[in-house]
Amino acid sequence: MTNQNQPAVTSSTTKPCCPRSIFWTNLVLLGFDPPKHAVGTYSAIAFDQDVFTGVNNVKAMEPIVWFLFNKLDPNKAKKRFSSCWPVTNLGQSKEFRNVAFKWLEQLRKDGCLGNNDLVMRRSFFDECQGERFDRIIMALSNYVVTVVMKRDYRRYSESIPQINLELRSESSYNLIKSQLISQISAQAQKFAQDTQERNACQARWKSAAEDLTRRLRETMKQSNDLQRDYYAFYQDKSALERIENLSTEQLVNMRSEQMESVRRFWTSCLTWMSENKPLTDNVDEIIHDRANKHRLDGKTIPLDIPEIMMTMWENQFQKERINPYQNGNLDLISLLKTYKLYLQTLSQCSTRNDTINSNQPPPSEDKGDEGAAVSDTITSLSKQILQEQRSQIKSLSSMKAALQLQLQDVNESIGKVRKEC
Repeated sequence: MTNQNQPAVTSSTTKPCCPRSIFWTNLVLLGFDPPKHAVGTYSAIAFDQDVFTGVNNVKAMEPIVWFLFNKLDPNKAKKRFSSCWPVTNLGQSKEFRNVAFKWLEQLRKDGCLGNNDLVMRRSFFDECQGERFDRIIMALSNYVVTVVMKRDYRRYSESIPQINLELRSESSYNLIKSQLISQISAQAQKFAQDTQERNACQARWKSAAEDLTRRLRETMKQSNDLQRDYYAFYQDKSALERIENLSTEQLVNMRSEQMESVRRFWTSCLTWMSENKPLTDNVDEIIHDRANKHRLDGKTIPLDIPEIMMTMWENQFQKERINPYQNGNLDLISLLKTYKLYLQTLSQCSTRNDTINSNQPPPSEDKGDEGAAVSDTITSLSKQILQEQRSQIKSLSSMKAALQLQLQDVNESIGKVRKEC
């Protein structure tokens, strides 16, 4: 028959973790960071749960034990290890192990390390390996975690139920499992409630911050307005101080001078408006589309010069640099020069015809055949476009007169403006 008090054989899922895994988990929970807490000569050691299975067990033990005792009681740890930490030689290493063993022995006697069957010997710290040493480090780390939780996380540890981990039967595992599930559910609900309250608090803080920001901006605006009013009042006060000692007669004279200055200003404005009324009227006509709409447009004046005329005027075109079309656009200056050549040629031909009609001998056939042909061509062309040219001359004359009048008005206006300046 089996004893009911004897622990039953459990499955792999309920098998407790090994001491190495437990002590390393405790170190991680306590915040042990090898790059931070194991520097210098300890930096070459690989710190993990199998750290006490290598060749540098004693050296690896020193930063771990110091970290645990420093977490347990920083003041007492500095005092007890003052002569041997940090470890720099073999003598200090031996002294460090002696101090650590004495402190652990005291904790074991005080019942702080839990199990009463924990074997504690000084020789274990000379090798720092084996299952018994692993159990010592595990017990120390468990005790340090308990102390730190009660000391630094009291409000969290108070809500955690006390659970007896000394299991004696399979039913005890099921009971503890159900207790853990209920506690996890309760903690999850509490966490959700705390999260909602935190979100509500953040919303209130955000609303309060926005309200404070708005009030700050309003206050700054009011401050700026008051500052401007203060400066304006100070300036007005300074002006009043300058005139408060003046007599009534002096104040009346000052007012009269200001009124006279305003009258002169308005008189000059009215004079300028009356003198420049023609110019402003021209501007108004242009703005309101009442101006003269007659324009010279090169697209409506195609220039077609006969080839025989181009042959006659070739030298004059080169000499005067006449090019009727510049970049595809009709050039007004070249057009006027061409028109001048045309009038000169027309005048010469008219003079020649008058000479022929006054019974002068005609030119010989061998010398004047080409000239007679040109004369006949020009005469026929002149009859066709003479009337059109006369009308254009009249139009140009009237346009010239109008431009001269406008130029005269502009010159007079410029002269008046110069005199005023």
